[in-house]
Amino acid sequence: MNYLRLIVYGIISFCGLLPPQLAHAWQAGDTIQVGTYNIELLGSHRKPYAGENRGARSAADLEAIANRITTTLDLEIVVFQEINKHSQEWADLKAKLAAKGYQFFEGSTSDRNQFVILSWDADEVELQGSALELNVRDSFNLGNSCSEDGLRKPVAGRFKAGSFDFWVVGVHLKSRSGTPSCTSRIRKEQCQDLVTKIDAMVTSSGERDVLIVGDCNEHYDHSSFAPLVEGGFTSQMRFLKSGSADGSYVKTTDLNESDDLIDHVWLRYHETQEVVRRSAEVMRGAADLMDTRTP
Repeated sequence: MNYLRLIVYGIISFCGLLPPQLAHAWQAGDTIQVGTYNIELLGSHRKPYAGENRGARSAADLEAIANRITTTLDLEIVVFQEINKHSQEWADLKAKLAAKGYQFFEGSTSDRNQFVILSWDADEVELQGSALELNVRDSFNLGNSCSEDGLRKPVAGRFKAGSFDFWVVGVHLKSRSGTPSCTSRIRKEQCQDLVTKIDAMVTSSGERDVLIVGDCNEHYDHSSFAPLVEGGFTSQMRFLKSGSADGSYVKTTDLNESDDLIDHVWLRYHETQEVVRRSAEVMRGAADLMDTRTP
């Protein structure tokens, strides 16, 4: 039996699920790790923040990101957000990951070069069929000057690891930029589209295990996620284990100082039994990114 370990990696933070009672499975190499990683504006211009210049990533930065994914975190599946897939930075990072056995499916929708990309370690998990971009709305006009164009459609892949078959749906939902009431309405519409499309996908494929993974741009109890909750999905970030940091969104502050938890893994407990509840963890700082496991 394969079990799930879920890692949510925000702009510079991540959360993980490793049930203590499954520690033996992790040590035996039977745990699947699925994560989300927003590499803020990779390959695009980043403005200074709080007086700190945040330019392009150096070769050393990209090497560190690749090592973090493949060695420190050892992710079998990772959903990236805010990737300029046309940039040299992405080409360089992609090559480093491909050399480690990773394959990719790149989203095609974003008018700001902030693409969602699904990646998986083909040595560890097998993609069933072809990955796809879900055909949901990427533009909204809700009246009262509430509109948005060029949003990011979700990407999805069905995977098999040992005896476990499951869907991973990678998302980057509407940001908070704009009028709060409008951004919430748009995000809620996106969530409704997502549940409708996932239900159709489940019916068509017969596979009921679905993980929604990504940058959702609001706390899990925000009203805009009502369609997900009503559709049976629960954010794993509701259940933070002892010693966890509080937030997954930071730019230049220490991870411990952030309480803005906007990156999530959602699943339906009645369909996915491989994850033990109340085991979510938001990593607390740079030291937590070091690989301290025995080889």
